[in-house]
Amino acid sequence: MTIQKHYNANELEQMKCDLLHKYRHCVTYISQADFEHGTYVIRKPGIYRLTQDIVFDPEKNNDYQPTQEQYLTPPYVLGFFAAIAIASKNVVLDLNDHVLKQSLGHNIQQRFYANIELSSAPFMPGQGPGNFGNTIKAAKRCVIMDGTLGRSSHHGIHGNIPEMVLIQNLKINTFEVAGIAINGCDSLKIENSKIGPVNSKVPVLGTYSAARFAIQFAKKIPLLKLTQDEQTYLNELITNLQNRANEFFNSVIANYETGNFDKDPIFYNKFLIPDGNMYGILIHPKGVAINELVSKDIMNINTVEEDDEGEKKIVEKEVDRPCDIIIDTVYINELLCRVDEIPGLSLDDGKNVQLDVSGAVYQIDNQYFITNTGKYIPNDLTKMQLFLAELNTKYELHLGKSSINNDLINWSKSGKTVKEFFFYPGSKYKYKLDCDDMFHINKGVFGIRADGIRKLKIHNCKIKDIENNGRLGNTKLGGEYKLSHDAQRIPGYHGADSTGINLSYCCNVKICRNVIKNIKSSNGESRGIRLVNDCSNVEIKILIINTIYAGNLYNGKYTGEDFYGVSVDYSYKYPNLIPNAIGIKEQDCVKDFRLFVSEITIKNLLSPGCSVPIWLLTC
Repeated sequence: MTIQKHYNANELEQMKCDLLHKYRHCVTYISQADFEHGTYVIRKPGIYRLTQDIVFDPEKNNDYQPTQEQYLTPPYVLGFFAAIAIASKNVVLDLNDHVLKQSLGHNIQQRFYANIELSSAPFMPGQGPGNFGNTIKAAKRCVIMDGTLGRSSHHGIHGNIPEMVLIQNLKINTFEVAGIAINGCDSLKIENSKIGPVNSKVPVLGTYSAARFAIQFAKKIPLLKLTQDEQTYLNELITNLQNRANEFFNSVIANYETGNFDKDPIFYNKFLIPDGNMYGILIHPKGVAINELVSKDIMNINTVEEDDEGEKKIVEKEVDRPCDIIIDTVYINELLCRVDEIPGLSLDDGKNVQLDVSGAVYQIDNQYFITNTGKYIPNDLTKMQLFLAELNTKYELHLGKSSINNDLINWSKSGKTVKEFFFYPGSKYKYKLDCDDMFHINKGVFGIRADGIRKLKIHNCKIKDIENNGRLGNTKLGGEYKLSHDAQRIPGYHGADSTGINLSYCCNVKICRNVIKNIKSSNGESRGIRLVNDCSNVEIKILIINTIYAGNLYNGKYTGEDFYGVSVDYSYKYPNLIPNAIGIKEQDCVKDFRLFVSEITIKNLLSPGCSVPIWLLTC
């Protein structure tokens, strides 16, 4: 049996048959014992089949950190990022009707993780909160089929630049960011699968992850570089933060089922639902999907090339886009989140934001980090973040993503308010808003988010019960801003929005025979389908959109919830425009847009703003 070099998305079922036949005598059986020391890495072609349900719980007695030599390398610098990593061509991963999930303990301690990673590392070289290596090997001609992917602190399946992937007959649930998230893919088919519900019992905030990573970075600092007093103080900070994190962790593990665990004010997620952007399926170009929805200008880069005469010229080129994607007979349901905005402080030029070693935003407006008047409140986490930044600057340690500057350090020692210290006449400091705790732009919750795709088909899918309880954006710090985050291009705050299907800079798209139902947002806009950023050649037909709700209706009156939890009236002012409920929204002009209105049913739209079945632009 000859395996073709390339299969398009419609041929991936044939690819599966070819792989199953060619490797029928090359079957590797995977059991719980194979995960004792960490990630199971597939490096050779063949069929890999689970023999039992798997709970990923590696190195429990070493705080879930690697001990084996094969894991003491860059991809695992911040822990085990996946249960299974596929770094080979020609692989069939057969879950064999079993469940693969993260243990509760590992889920809490390892806050970026995928049950299945379609490459040798979780980030492209140069991206992510640490050094994950200079190379990456991705899956090519790969099938994942027949089973359930359960608890995960980030993704069910995640991948960077895989090619020719068939995801079939899966149930993916209890995740906290995305059921499936793939960055850069050529030929992908997702079919006959159910995605959702999400994890609705998440006890920790991003601050817990920041504490864990800060401890790891602190322990790696060469003590010989420090003075004796610095060594003593650093060890004291490590001990205090470690003890506090351990106390919270042990309480959660012991009392998770009852919910009667420690409510540490720094770490505890009192709403127990995911607090960041949420996706059923996310398909995005190569690289992390952390900033704005993809647009033409984001995709175009300038490169230097020589012409025939040897003269160098700057040429604008478009980076590779995901191509040939089919999503067929997929049920996405019960995506519930509460997207939180985390205000940060810019650097002294008014750009970027001050980050700790792990890339977490220093939370300049957290009620446990700062008084009502704006003065610094020391706690085990902030003391560690600021001292690591101080050492980083003094000894040029180049610790992680640290960008906390001397001004922030000096403010914490000054006894002055933020306003007094940073916002003096002529200062360029700014609050940075519209972001989560890792300075990712807040975008809301999406059943399907498709970015920059060439050739996409969404067929016979049902997207139901998509809900975002996020609050309004912060106007106390940012005023009536349109843009705040440096990478933001769409004006206003959109962290509270909910969307069934979102197309951004996609072309050659067919959406047919789909149902979108119960899309809700407490404080943002809700849409069945949105098209944004110069999509083209889009066809939508045979569609039912039912129940799109925006805004919080209580006792016959719409009332919003501001950043601080106070009930307020909705307004028409940026950044929080009055919530609308829209069936299909053409936010930017779509070239060659074919909308078969007679085959589309849209009903039950309710909002304090505009409730519009089809919102089209005159292009």
